[in-house]
Amino acid sequence: YYFEKDQLVWGSIGVGPGNGHVHDWENIIIFAQGDEVKRVAPSCHGKYSGATSTPRLDGTRAKVVYHKDGASTHCFRMANEADDGIENHTGQWFLGNLVGWDNWPVLDGSSLRDRVYNAWPGGVGPKFWDADDKFTNTLRDAAGDSVPGFDPAVDE
Repeated sequence: YYFEKDQLVWGSIGVGPGNGHVHDWENIIIFAQGDEVKRVAPSCHGKYSGATSTPRLDGTRAKVVYHKDGASTHCFRMANEADDGIENHTGQWFLGNLVGWDNWPVLDGSSLRDRVYNAWPGGVGPKFWDADDKFTNTLRDAAGDSVPGFDPAVDE
């Protein structure tokens, strides 16, 4: 998910060391086998320490929230029961599309994955380029030891 701005405090005092930054990318990695969710790994400042193999689900969808991370900026975390009091204008969980590596949308003959890859070759961008095995290591970090038989370095 892309966020134009991630700030520490509410208001319009801009961005910078005291109030966050522009261009934030956070993601949720779902490990599934067939139609069964095996592990959910929400990113939080580039880490997956909140990953779980026992996620709360809404049907077959993982419940994850984007939240203010204490005194820091925003990131994803697994939802808890208190989060069922949904605060958005619909009163419903937002159901984002699951996008697999091989089925990104295509516009004018160019995949959105390739467009994003070319626009964000490093830094704060999404971690799906594989220079220095970044994509492989991101998946390895998100899986931890909880996805038996999964090797992100093998493409079958």
